[in-house]
Amino acid sequence: LAENLDRDYRAVHDDVSLLADRGLLFIVEDGQSKYPYIPYERIHLDIELVGGMPDEEPAPA
Repeated sequence: LAENLDRDYRAVHDDVSLLADRGLLFIVEDGQSKYPYIPYERIHLDIELVGGMPDEEPAPA
């Protein structure tokens, strides 16, 4: 997967593990191999970002 995404193996492993921990994907074990399985056609996320430095102006929308 990391090669297909042209990303560092460890970063992809960490991301996949996090998503599996949150129940957004599953890890399938096939002999000595493991691969992510996503049983959904689509995942919709609503993310609210709040915070920033106390003296910072909010970024324009």
